[in-house]
Amino acid sequence: MFALAVVLTLAWTVLGVVAVVALVHRGVTGHRVPAPARRRARPGYLRGFRPVLAYEQPRLTARYGAQHERYRTAVPAWLPRLHPWRQPADQKVSKQATGIERVS
Repeated sequence: MFALAVVLTLAWTVLGVVAVVALVHRGVTGHRVPAPARRRARPGYLRGFRPVLAYEQPRLTARYGAQHERYRTAVPAWLPRLHPWRQPADQKVSKQATGIERVS
């Protein structure tokens, strides 16, 4: 129950009120939310998402450098991928950047 509360709180902050209501409506009823409600949800999503990108992207790039740039190129920020991104085998994870060792 705590996890659900955390997820809903984060969704409320990032997506906005209308989007959360739309997601809950679809989960409960199984019906799509009418188009006007979806259109009203988009600005709330963008209003919450853009500041997060503006804050996180420079910090991630500073920490991980070229590795993060390759990831950003491979994974779109606005549209979901249909399959997970996998780092090519020839690119090694920097232990210094992550603080963890790669297990083979």
